[in-house]
This record gives sequence, structure tokens and C-alpha cells, in this order.
Amino acid sequence: MQLMGLHGKSFFSLISSFGCNVPGIMATRTLEDPKDRLITILINPLIPCVPRLGVMSAVVAAFFPGSRGALIMISLLLISMLLVMFSALFLRRVVKQTERSAFVMELPLYHIPTWRNVLLPTWQKTYSFLKRAWTFILVASIVVWVLSSYPQGVPMNATWAGKMGGMLAFIGQPLGFDWRIMVAIVFGFTAKETTLSTLGILYGVAADASQSIAQAMTGAMTPLGAYTFLVVYMLYIPCLASVVTTYKESGNNLGWTSFGVAYSLTLSFVVGWIVFHGGLALGFQ
Repeated sequence: MQLMGLHGKSFFSLISSFGCNVPGIMATRTLEDPKDRLITILINPLIPCVPRLGVMSAVVAAFFPGSRGALIMISLLLISMLLVMFSALFLRRVVKQTERSAFVMELPLYHIPTWRNVLLPTWQKTYSFLKRAWTFILVASIVVWVLSSYPQGVPMNATWAGKMGGMLAFIGQPLGFDWRIMVAIVFGFTAKETTLSTLGILYGVAADASQSIAQAMTGAMTPLGAYTFLVVYMLYIPCLASVVTTYKESGNNLGWTSFGVAYSLTLSFVVGWIVFHGGLALGFQ
């Protein structure tokens, strides 16, 4: 952590983010130095959470079957870790550090856990997450369905969703993305869990068949394009809940929140462009 310009307590925040970025950002409260805390908050969304990993696994399984899939997932996680380290060093210069605090952690008294104390909070947290996730998915699916169904009697690319994707096509074209991918990326901002349902509607596949949705993408993207999509999807703007949490945990600072969103968005597309064109230069398709 010290080599990255981070406090030792930042490790717990980053590890928590593999489950969800929201508690990972909230875990920065253990950092006494506000500068250390801000840096950790800003790099936190670069850690892929469980919803993102679920979507990534479905796409990897479709484009990179067998043992190649494991190597692809490992390479994506390595990219994430490298960018976390790079971003920490970069933000160390942007966010001027004051005196660094020492690593002091108070440990609670150890008690033998009871089944009630383990299972009850687990059930409550799981139910709360599922309720929130499916609410986001339902609302986003309805919105995407309306946008992709009207005006009626026109081709998909002439619907409201198609027109929105057409306006964003110039951004995705250098990365090999079609308009459907751009629409899915936009709606993924509400909650990363909605990406597969959005792609399912746009590709005309049942939303509960994640593997079928990923298979439908194979007809519209090359393996190199899919890998580029995975890189961008892993790094781009965190979900709406993470942005709101960033705003609150940064002291209601709209400037740093906007900087964090712009930084992750810019970084994702720059790295995606490098991956796509670097792959083309090496002869990958």
C-alpha cells in the first residue's frame, strides 16, 4: 500500500469492493486522513464488483470457452489491479497529501459466533441486496423495452433506443462497439445488473437466459471486440448507488464526485481503445 501511495487501511476498502463498491467506499471511514480517504474513494470503482463479474463471466463463457476463459478473467483482474496502482500514484499527485497517519487498528474482543448472529444478518443483507437489484432490473428493463418498442412498426435501429445508440455510435465505433452495446453501457449506469437484461431486450433474447444473451452477442462482435467491451465495462462509470455514496462520503463534494466519474469514464475508453487497436496491430480479430 505504501508503494502505491495508499494507507494500509485502504486495503480493507479495496477488498470489500469485490463484493460491492458501495460498502467498499463506506469502508474508507476507517481512514483518519481525509486525503487518504479521498484517494481510496476515487480508485474504489476500478475494482469489479459481483454484478460486473457476473456479466463479464457470461460474456467470457460465450466468446472464450474452456480454459481460455479462465485466462481471460485473470487478465482482466490484472488490468484492474494495475490501473488501481497507476491511479493511486496519479491521484497522489493530484490530491495533495498532508502528513501521513500511522497504521493503527483497534481489534475488537473475539467471541465465538452463534448461528443466529451469523445467519440473521446474512439473510437481511442478502434480501436487501436482491430487493434493490431486482427493483433496478425491473425498472430499467421496462424503460429499455419502451425505448426499443416505440415508435411501433419500425426497425430496431429506428426506435428511440436505436436513435439514442446512433447518437453514441461515434464513441463506440473506434472500439468496435455497435449501437446496442452503447445503449447497454448507458443503462448499466443505473445498476450493473441491468446490462444483461438490456442486451437481452435489444438482441431479442429472454432476459433470464444470460448465456443466450452472450451467445447473441457473438454474431455482432469479434472476440477482440468482446474483450474490449469487457475492459470498458469493468472500468467505466460505477453504478448510480456508488456515485451517490461517493458524493456523501466525500463530504457532499460535487467537484470530486464529478472528477471521479469523469476519470473512470475517460480511463475506461482510453484503455479500451489501446486494447482494441493494439490487438488489431498484433493480428487479433
